[in-house]
Amino acid sequence: MISNQQFDNDEEKVKLCKDYFIIGCFFLPMIWLVNTVWFYPMAFSPRKFKGKMTMRNYVILSFVGFLFWMTLLIAWIVYFHTQRLQCGIYCDQLMYLNPMGTV
Repeated sequence: MISNQQFDNDEEKVKLCKDYFIIGCFFLPMIWLVNTVWFYPMAFSPRKFKGKMTMRNYVILSFVGFLFWMTLLIAWIVYFHTQRLQCGIYCDQLMYLNPMGTV
């Protein structure tokens, strides 16, 4: 993986930030988390450079997208674990069960 320090100019960093945001749009919220953590110090530093507002927008959108998907995932996990028995056959069809003695 290319480290953040290997890029010489700021435009390449902004492009990489945009690429990570777009990759995260394909249901990969962890890429958004990486984008947020990796580019946050540069996007919110006092140093001025061309494309800083664009990078800042991508970092904020990545963080909001990450929070959205994690909220959905946690809500689904909590619902599934607490309501599985009341849900009936639908939740049983979502599970993969190995009958005893077949493994």
